[in-house]
Amino acid sequence: MRTFHRCIAGCIVVAATCGLAIAQDKWPSKPIRMIVPFPNTAASDALSRILGERLSHIYGQQLVVDNRPVAGGLIGSELIRSSAPDGYTFGMVGQPHLSNVLMRDPKPYDPLNDFASVGLVGVTPNVIVLGKGVEAKTIPELIKLARAKPGALNYGSAGVGTYPHLDVARFLRVARIEMTHVPYKSGGAGMVTGILGNEVQLIMVNLASSIPQIRAGRIKALATT
Repeated sequence: MRTFHRCIAGCIVVAATCGLAIAQDKWPSKPIRMIVPFPNTAASDALSRILGERLSHIYGQQLVVDNRPVAGGLIGSELIRSSAPDGYTFGMVGQPHLSNVLMRDPKPYDPLNDFASVGLVGVTPNVIVLGKGVEAKTIPELIKLARAKPGALNYGSAGVGTYPHLDVARFLRVARIEMTHVPYKSGGAGMVTGILGNEVQLIMVNLASSIPQIRAGRIKALATT
């Protein structure tokens, strides 16, 4: 039987490949560790806790969430792959699980051969938001403003290679405009704090992390994915 390491990529569960046999009638006999390569404010963390509560009820063993918010998810993915193949290490990864490999050489791991997809956990919509002081209410107005001031606007991300970085970079390319990239080690929470403090003027963030600030009128939502 293959040891299952569960992960979330856009919200996909995956398993690290392994050749160690495990007796199903004895598993699990101790608490299970779930690695989350992002901070406790991330959507992957919230989903891991929801899933963990259900799995704990099903298996009769505690599932402990272990946040490793370093290097845009890279450290967490490597830790999942290198963990003991005994069936007691799970993981929740996001889109950087793939993009971290595509953007690095030598490759830290093989996302296709080192991991096997198990199933979809959930889908989280993303939203483009602006700081309250940005004089734009629509995407066309934002593009017009950015073209008038090339490089003057900053956009935040959870790190190089994460979806807030790549999605905004693609938008900038398509719109033919320039902005300055500001990565945050603290993930979505850092981006929201940065935009509230006017360190950055635009972020692409999951709706769950930003909806309280949007409803309170502290940031402006322009579009969702």
